[in-house]
Amino acid sequence: MASSSSSSSKRKREMEENAFEGMTLTPLSATPASDPAFHRYDVFINHRGPDVKNTLASVLHQFLQYLGLKVFLDYPELQPGDPLPATIQQAIRSSQVHIAIFSPRYAESSWCLTELQLMLNTGAKIVPVFYDGVLYKDLRYTENGVYAHAFDTHEKKGRFTAERISLWKKSLHDVSYISGIDFHLSDGNLGHVYKNIVDTVLNEVSVARNKFKLEVADHPVGLDEVIQELEVKISSIEQNNNGNGKIVGIVGTAGVGKTTLAKEFYNRKYHMFYRSSFLFDVGETHRNKNMMKMQHKLMCDLRIPLSLSSATFEPSSPKEGVGVEMIKSQLERWYSKPLIILDGVDHADQLEALALNEFLNHGALVLVTCRDASVLQSLNDELVKIYEMRGLDPKYARQLFCWHAFRRSHPPKGRERLVETVLKVSGGLPLHLKGMGQEIYPMQKDIDAEL
Repeated sequence: MASSSSSSSKRKREMEENAFEGMTLTPLSATPASDPAFHRYDVFINHRGPDVKNTLASVLHQFLQYLGLKVFLDYPELQPGDPLPATIQQAIRSSQVHIAIFSPRYAESSWCLTELQLMLNTGAKIVPVFYDGVLYKDLRYTENGVYAHAFDTHEKKGRFTAERISLWKKSLHDVSYISGIDFHLSDGNLGHVYKNIVDTVLNEVSVARNKFKLEVADHPVGLDEVIQELEVKISSIEQNNNGNGKIVGIVGTAGVGKTTLAKEFYNRKYHMFYRSSFLFDVGETHRNKNMMKMQHKLMCDLRIPLSLSSATFEPSSPKEGVGVEMIKSQLERWYSKPLIILDGVDHADQLEALALNEFLNHGALVLVTCRDASVLQSLNDELVKIYEMRGLDPKYARQLFCWHAFRRSHPPKGRERLVETVLKVSGGLPLHLKGMGQEIYPMQKDIDAEL
């Protein structure tokens, strides 16, 4: 038995040392790290198993997964029959953020070092965690450094080329200049350190996801000023709400630009939140009895764990109360403050179906676009502000119409009276200005061609 065990350990050691031999590291330019559609994992945890797998690495893995992230921690994620190097390469390349845990014996593992090299090559964000006395400067190789013995051993064994070992040293050196987090086992408040790591990772995932920005408008004239007004309205709630959530109703007639404003706000602000969701056509979805589908999208966007089976939480199910209860039960153990934008709400029942009060109790910033402010009357008045949208200022109305009618910001000579007439009948509504401009543009092209 001892001989068999020894032979097995030797095979395992050789597999670790040689698994990455011959592996081609794709250049950064060929790695789609910035393509949101490419990502399979949110986080990859790089670590030396015997040091931290059953402690720090496992705790981070479980906690980040509980928060709704997809996390790769080799053995829990690997399936029987998976080719290890190929699976790990794919996980590294398809992760948006990497955690590298530098324990005292980290450099003994050729797996760890080669993973780190590939992590750097992807261009994705790396969060270094310096574990049990290892310091950032220890990653800069010196003859008497923490990792000196490990590299001496690699060189003496001769299983890896001098070039490969040099690349490993360079990878460690490069990471030493990245701001990281110290994790001391003697720290009396490890809970605070765990939270610091998790908060850092959540923030980096939020930034790295870089969701596809919502299409706003070809010519978003006047939006900067309106965004500033909206931010002032939001700030007025923050001053006295003691960290509670806040809701702003963007109210106005059809065609005034409520959805355009909401999308522009989302594009500018979503990266400042760990989690965010933009739900379109809430009222229409509710009338079509598809609210369960919208609940499902909200939970997926905010990465709220789906604790019930997919069969129970079928998006097309008419039992929207199931979704409400699921959201409430999960939010009881959830601390993240999200950005939620609900577009086209036309009845208070829709807010209840999306458990809006629960999100407000957990510090959410919620924007609701609606034609009638009365849909917000069921909410706590102290958390609600109304932003009344008006037609465009004549200066911006003129620019918007001209862009669509003449493909320029001002009217061509001889078209001034036409522009003034349009401004009078449009009421400054962007939808009307755009529509009339698009009607006139083909005729204007014909006139220009004749001239």
